[in-house]
Amino acid sequence: MARAALRLLGAGMVLGVSALPAAASHLPHFPQSNGDEDGPQVATYGCGANPAGSLIVLAGEPAIGRTLQVGIDNPRGTQAAGSIPLLYLALRADPWYPCGKLLPGFGQGGPGASGELLLDLSTVFLRMTGTPWKGTGEPVPFAIEIPSDPSLVGLEFRAQGVLVDMSATYGVRFGLTEALHARIGG
Repeated sequence: MARAALRLLGAGMVLGVSALPAAASHLPHFPQSNGDEDGPQVATYGCGANPAGSLIVLAGEPAIGRTLQVGIDNPRGTQAAGSIPLLYLALRADPWYPCGKLLPGFGQGGPGASGELLLDLSTVFLRMTGTPWKGTGEPVPFAIEIPSDPSLVGLEFRAQGVLVDMSATYGVRFGLTEALHARIGG
């Protein structure tokens, strides 16, 4: 399982996060609230180009001192077992939120299908590589460890994965997943 701690951001990056404008129109909002506005929350987003179930929460929550475990899968089975999963964490969603940019040849739907890039790539702060994917219904787990630092409460980040099938000659080489929007809670 791939593991990473948000402490890899370094102090400068965390300070930069606090300067982000909270009222920016392209920042995602959580569709459901559990009544605890400071609590940990995770929501899936995208406009349907990337299949549901391609990036899921496997366990945990985004709270200080806890681990959020997510999994990358290709529920359509259009890539070969052994494909390599990559998970990207970013501070912002694509400016077209809740949709993203359509990229031909990056969809899990079949050869040439478009996939939806849902992150603002200029804000990516971490890339993780997982173990080879075993096949449909076997999501590759990634652990995102949240340090026990109260200053992180309220920090929001996004996650999106891609499966890379280097064996594909005419099939799906790159398959983007749906995205997650997470808010760190106390």
